[in-house]
Amino acid sequence: VLGILDVQSDELDSFKSEELFTLESLAGQLALAIQEAETFDAARRQAERLNAVADASRAVVSILDVNDLLDEVVDLVSDYFGFDRVHLFLRAGDRVVFRSGSGVHSARWSIEQLSYDIEDKGFIPWVARTGQSLVSGDVISDERYLSAPGVEDTRSEMTVPIGIGERVLGVFDIQSDDLGAFTPEDVTLVQALADTVAIGIRNAGLFATEQRRRILAETLREVSAVLVSSLDLESVLDGLLSGLERVVDYEAALILLHRDDECDYVVRAVRGVVNEEAVLGQCLMDGDSGQQAVMEQMWALIRQMEMPDPTAAQTGRDRLYAPMQMGGREIGILAVERVGPDQFSPEDIEIINTFANQAALAIEGAQLFAAQQEEAWVTTALLSVAESVNSAVDREQTLDTLTRLTPMLVGVSRCAILEYSGDGGEFYGGAVWGLEPRDEERFKNLTLPADTPYGQALLNGAGTVISGDVGDSEPGLERHTSAPLPETLDAILAVRNLLTFPLRTKGMLVGAMVVDRPAQGEPLNLRRRINILSGIAHQAALALETARLQEQVNEQQRLERELEVAEGIQRSFLPNRLPSPQGWQLATFYRAARQVGGDFYDFIPLKDNKIGIVIADVADKGVPAALFMALCRTNIRAAAFSRTDPVETMLRVNQLLLSDSRTDLFVTVWYGVWDPRTGEMVYACMGHNPPLLIQSDNAVAELSGRGVALGVIENPRIEKKRIVVEPGDLLVAYTDGITDALRSDGAEFGVIGLQSTASRHRHLSAAEITDRIMHAVDQFTGDMPQFDDLTLIILRRLGEKRAGRPLTEAPVVRKPVNPPPLE
Repeated sequence: VLGILDVQSDELDSFKSEELFTLESLAGQLALAIQEAETFDAARRQAERLNAVADASRAVVSILDVNDLLDEVVDLVSDYFGFDRVHLFLRAGDRVVFRSGSGVHSARWSIEQLSYDIEDKGFIPWVARTGQSLVSGDVISDERYLSAPGVEDTRSEMTVPIGIGERVLGVFDIQSDDLGAFTPEDVTLVQALADTVAIGIRNAGLFATEQRRRILAETLREVSAVLVSSLDLESVLDGLLSGLERVVDYEAALILLHRDDECDYVVRAVRGVVNEEAVLGQCLMDGDSGQQAVMEQMWALIRQMEMPDPTAAQTGRDRLYAPMQMGGREIGILAVERVGPDQFSPEDIEIINTFANQAALAIEGAQLFAAQQEEAWVTTALLSVAESVNSAVDREQTLDTLTRLTPMLVGVSRCAILEYSGDGGEFYGGAVWGLEPRDEERFKNLTLPADTPYGQALLNGAGTVISGDVGDSEPGLERHTSAPLPETLDAILAVRNLLTFPLRTKGMLVGAMVVDRPAQGEPLNLRRRINILSGIAHQAALALETARLQEQVNEQQRLERELEVAEGIQRSFLPNRLPSPQGWQLATFYRAARQVGGDFYDFIPLKDNKIGIVIADVADKGVPAALFMALCRTNIRAAAFSRTDPVETMLRVNQLLLSDSRTDLFVTVWYGVWDPRTGEMVYACMGHNPPLLIQSDNAVAELSGRGVALGVIENPRIEKKRIVVEPGDLLVAYTDGITDALRSDGAEFGVIGLQSTASRHRHLSAAEITDRIMHAVDQFTGDMPQFDDLTLIILRRLGEKRAGRPLTEAPVVRKPVNPPPLE
């Protein structure tokens, strides 16, 4: 029975026997049609499945990259079967890792590196663990089911193993949000696809292994060439980690070298660290628990490293370390860490061990070469020390070299430099050798007062200072002073017997060199060692003095360069082009007493073609005045652009200076609003030298007014005045550097000198008048140094004064002046 054909009517006895026969015939025809359609659909689906298997087989043959192969299979299943939740997982150790899939959720799984432990709950871990297929038409009723993120609405799931023989390589998982979505034929076909994928994975793995072997062989050959060609330890270690990175995927790697002198390990090379400088040189103590303690410290260091993917840190870590041994003697440890679900394979472990063996050989050779170099250095003794001091101008580098060479040359285990500050009367910790890293840091932060017995012995004594049980009659120590070591220094150095050599240049103490007692030997040998120490102390004193002088030179050069830049910046504040309205001439002059100064002038375009004229003088010189000048100029321009009344402008500038500035500086300003069309000048004088208005008839008026310097008090009383610059008139604005210019006998150039010079040459152009005034100032001062900034503005109106035109719109006192001849 394929179905039922049902016909109904709303009338009684509406069907006749012949109609029943007709309907039965129609039902038979429908049954035949349905059966033929189902047969055709089954044949079509079977053909699609065969095509999917065929395409998968072709992909297995043609694709040798595992990731590309898995993506191709997922696309085939999605296209031919219409499933939108197709997933492929591969087994990595005891975990099953998501590698490819369809659907939006698959991208999330890839980013989060979704994986399951093989013992976890869920269809995927169960199939990977048992190697059996699992199909459920209603997953909610199966206690083994565990929903995955993004597909919580799954109702049916089909999971089959991907394996070869008894070995499970991965899991093929298909999910659906429909109940009973999978048929037995689907399971059979997916299992066939899984077997095909298994073959492809095996082939791709073999190909990858072969490629990896080739790369490994090339890498080992290149690394061997580097090891043979270089005896520099840093280059050797860097080459080893670079080569290992080419053949083994890892996130972090460390090379730790064993130090016989302290029975611990030091980090000498590192990869996968953001702050390499902080990790390099870290000392790891083995303590009583041996290598286990070293490993714990090492992994603590690795945890400080930044991983490429922050989410990867939640998916597990695989750590491996390989000892580097040579002739049964441990040289160090090669530590490697991988983050994520993939663990180190046996091949990875074998490669890492191979690199560890290569590293042991290379490190042994590099260390032997370094030992030979140090032995050769010892034979040159003080000559080498002197050469190193003379060749290095950096104080820290020089002192580090001295403290490192001294133990090798003399046989001491501690060597430290104390630097003395004569200004503060204190000793400061400097370079040191032979201490634990924590004690070394404490020493470099050490400060010792000079008023202790130890400090006074260094300041007042001429010979070695002995602290502890060193014998007074030791050869080479006949001339000495005894003094106890300060407790803070004694706790850091932790040595019973110490010798301190004063570092003096030109009779002045610049520091001290502290060492423990040299190794025991013949009296003559000990005397020679003490003499070598005295020579090294002399070299250290010269190094400190040379470094101090060099620092002074460098600081002076730096200040000069900065002042040159500041001078250029300050000059850029001055107008590069002067206004040139018709019928007027304008000229300016500026020269700072130092490279930068506090004078400035400006011409500000205002509304109605008016121009604001500013000349100002900050009550200071040099850099402070220049900085305050820049602030004043900015505030004046900002206030003037929106105001034409000079009093309002000055009041606003005063407010800005009082609110913005935190210094005791102030500025005197003369500010005029000039209308070139009429010659009108409306101005305010804020404690500045009043400009001179020289009339065509040689009468002179000072353009003064009531007002105080800006930046002193709030809401100052300011007087506004108006004048008219007539044709033939000359306006001279200046700063006190011109009138206060001194001659060798103490006489000032003065306002009279300025008036007389300007009046005498007022018929010349503005530029020529400026030149004549400055020439007169320079002739007056002669060889006397300029002690204040010089600023001058000359405004000249061309033409002759017209009869009957008033001079001013507001009363201005004009004082006729008959300037005396300039002496």
